[in-house]
Amino acid sequence: LGEAGGYTAIWKVVSADSHSVDGTISFTWDPAADFTAAEGSEAAPVCADDSASGPSAPETPSEESAQPTQSVNTSDLLWIGGAVVLVGLAIGLTLFFTGRKKK
Repeated sequence: LGEAGGYTAIWKVVSADSHSVDGTISFTWDPAADFTAAEGSEAAPVCADDSASGPSAPETPSEESAQPTQSVNTSDLLWIGGAVVLVGLAIGLTLFFTGRKKK
């Protein structure tokens, strides 16, 4: 960093779904009185911009890779199966007890 004072870091990234996301982070640099800064570079850093050649955007996914992959968890199947059995049992018991006619 340079002199003590306020700084703003400007950032831009490409997310996993290929949308660019950007923002800023502002902060104040207030070093201790006895702080000695390391010697920096003579040239300013070169940052990429939209016109610079850099990593290209990912190719459009093929139809096969665009399909979401779904995995079924075994515990989910057990919960669903158990719920279906309990509902069926409740319906069966209700029909059994309400269907009996006393003479």
